[in-house]
Order: sequence, then C-alpha cells, then structure tokens
Amino acid sequence: MSDEIKPMTSKQKKISQDLINLVSSEVYETWLSMLRELVPWGRTHRLGVLVAGMIQYACSCVNGNHTENVVVDIFEESAGIGMDYEEQAELFSPIIEQLFLDAGVGWKRVNYHGKRYSVVDQSIHEYLHWDAMPWE
Repeated sequence: MSDEIKPMTSKQKKISQDLINLVSSEVYETWLSMLRELVPWGRTHRLGVLVAGMIQYACSCVNGNHTENVVVDIFEESAGIGMDYEEQAELFSPIIEQLFLDAGVGWKRVNYHGKRYSVVDQSIHEYLHWDAMPWE
C-alpha cells in the first residue's frame, strides 16, 4: 500500500464544501484543528464521542435553506423509516471519513492483539446511539 496522497475525488470535495456550507468555515476549521491535535494520541472511545458531537451539531444546522447539499441529503435520508444500523452507518461513513481526510489524520487502528478497528466506526456508533441511555 502506498503512502502517496491521492487527490480528492469530486464526491469528497462536495462533502467537504457542503459541510463547510452547513456549519461555517470557522467551525469546520476548528474541527479539523481539534482532530489534528487530538487524534494522534487520543483514545478511540473518546474520539468517537467527539466526532459524533460534530455530526450532531451539523445535523442541528439543517434548516431547509441548504439546497443541493449532499450532507443535508444524508441527514434527511437517515431520518427515513425502516433504515437499519448498517444502512445508516453506510450513509454517514463518507462524511466522517472526509473529516479525517481533511484534517490529514488516520482513523484506522490496530490494537495490541493485532485486531483492526476504526475511529470512524466508533464515531458512527456514538452518533447513531446519541440518545441511548441503557441504564434507564
């Protein structure tokens, strides 16, 4: 596998631009700065909550004024009835991966047993279970 940086696809550029349009460039740059600082040494279960909060915030910015915005389309599609966890995870994966790509930090990890895991997967889990309180 090459360490060469690949140019962004048009879909990736669209996701980045649409996130910026949704949350503002100032907020987006703050998120990227946070990821650059925290991801290299951060614990996955804590980073997952952080990124899930970013996605929750982006969702709260949807107000009907965003036309032709792929990120808004994903939020609206995910609200559809009958979507299971895997379908929703597949929807949100490109958004969260793009956050990490734009920040220039990796999201794939390997534990000390050699098992692969992902900060993106943890972030999706935290986002999709944001309101879950199993102790209730």
